[in-house]
Amino acid sequence: MTKKIRICALVYVDESKSGGLPNNKSTNLRASYFLQAFTLNRSLLTNGLPQLNVYTNRTDIGKDLHRLSAQFPINFCDLNSSDWVPGNVAFSQAHHKIDLLRQVAEELSNEEILLLLDTDVICLKHFDIETIGNVGGAAYNISDQCFQAYGHNTVCSDLNLLTGLTLTNPSWYGGEFLIGNRSFLKKLLQEIDIVTPRYISTCSRLHHQGDEAIISAALNRLNPQSFIDVMPLNIVYRFWTGRTEHIQRGFWYALNSTFLHLPSEKKLLERLAKGHGRIRNTIFPALYIRSILRKALSESKHYIKQKLFFRRPVSIR
Repeated sequence: MTKKIRICALVYVDESKSGGLPNNKSTNLRASYFLQAFTLNRSLLTNGLPQLNVYTNRTDIGKDLHRLSAQFPINFCDLNSSDWVPGNVAFSQAHHKIDLLRQVAEELSNEEILLLLDTDVICLKHFDIETIGNVGGAAYNISDQCFQAYGHNTVCSDLNLLTGLTLTNPSWYGGEFLIGNRSFLKKLLQEIDIVTPRYISTCSRLHHQGDEAIISAALNRLNPQSFIDVMPLNIVYRFWTGRTEHIQRGFWYALNSTFLHLPSEKKLLERLAKGHGRIRNTIFPALYIRSILRKALSESKHYIKQKLFFRRPVSIR
């Protein structure tokens, strides 16, 4: 039986916690994630995929802003959120992705499957849900990026603390992409319910705070045979246009993915919300130029800091 895909994204508006958005420098946080969602939706529709379902606590803002992208229909859903997120944590709004998973797990029919994306993702080509086969779920393993950037022991320490286990082969999963049918989501949520109290009590000790930590720990507790890792399939790729602490696979590899996550390009994605036609034709040159310029600037700053730090003291006698 062909699976019917429901594509969802979270937009949680809480202007009192703007400090919990370390990757968003937008001057209008009220509109930022809605505009990104419109760009994502446009990229989905122009590649023959269903419209985006935006789960939000402020459908009024979303519907008002949608006039900017009215030619691309989108669905706004009232989020059944709860006040469980610890205060003063990074990525505080993104934690409500857990609320979204709970809600969608109850709404999905047996013939449907969830594709959960972050709003700063774009679709570059058509995606066939049958790609993942008959398994109930799929996740994006970014261990290669995290272990290089932060160290194996640092990442493993977080995962062991949250899972309550001593993991022999731990993996860290990106929060920008998750696939699951109703059965898989129920199992995942059972593990999330075990992990969340640990997260709340230890979040101040963790290297990484956010929904990604909770979901990664929950996935590590699941039977690895119950879902697949899409990283080798290049279905999704997280690409930074600036200097990174890990080795990226390269610009052209990123642009050959089906879904491209652009966490450092939120302002660009906001501007694209007002455009027409396929995103791919517009974003390629913009990303290429930005990638070169930002890396050059970042490397220059890094070089200057290194020189200043290692400069030998000079005698003034």
